[in-house]
Amino acid sequence: MLTRVFTFRRVFIAIAAVFCMSVLQVPFASAGIVKIQQSQTCNVIGLDPSPDAAQGGVHCDVGNNPFSLSAVLNGTISLFIGNSQTPSWNLVNDTGKLLSSLTLFYTGALATNSFIDMQISGTNVFQACTATTATGVVTSDANCGSGDVTALDPALPLKMVWSGGTGVAADGVFNVGTASFAHAGADTGCISGKPTSCQTVPEPASLSLIGLGLLGVAGVRRWLLIRGR
Repeated sequence: MLTRVFTFRRVFIAIAAVFCMSVLQVPFASAGIVKIQQSQTCNVIGLDPSPDAAQGGVHCDVGNNPFSLSAVLNGTISLFIGNSQTPSWNLVNDTGKLLSSLTLFYTGALATNSFIDMQISGTNVFQACTATTATGVVTSDANCGSGDVTALDPALPLKMVWSGGTGVAADGVFNVGTASFAHAGADTGCISGKPTSCQTVPEPASLSLIGLGLLGVAGVRRWLLIRGR
């Protein structure tokens, strides 16, 4: 009888060990949060040039001014996320009219155990959230609750629409924020008003090379003109 008890205990311990190991090997799901909130106090001036250079904090333009919403919507500027950093950006509604809804795209990459959660935080300018994946899968919530949360590793670019509420008045300032993009090297991308417009900002050295190249082209053109006389 005692031998049977010991055998049962060994089997139970072995099963428990296998279960614990299997649980530990399952990756925990993580939400990449994109939220609309009240304007914030700036602590980073300028835009990050790429996901690799993205840094946390509230981003503003020179002079602590908000960035142009129109520039974001038309794809002129991109808001980069990466390297486990969760930046936010103050934007001014310079469209010249009430902003009754806001459409943004998240482009880039997510870890296989990540999903996107749209939110509103401390503001009533919007109320409803709708996310649409690149394959047409729609999740939505009239109160920007859990209903708009996407499945794991959604097909990108992800279209995110905030609507309802009071909207943002012309010249009104608000903040687009991020949180919990936690997988370094995996959760990297950008937010823009266009699904394919996430362009990196040339670094100063690159701009210098471009300038030298243009000068060189101009010099060759001038030499050819002189030779042709």
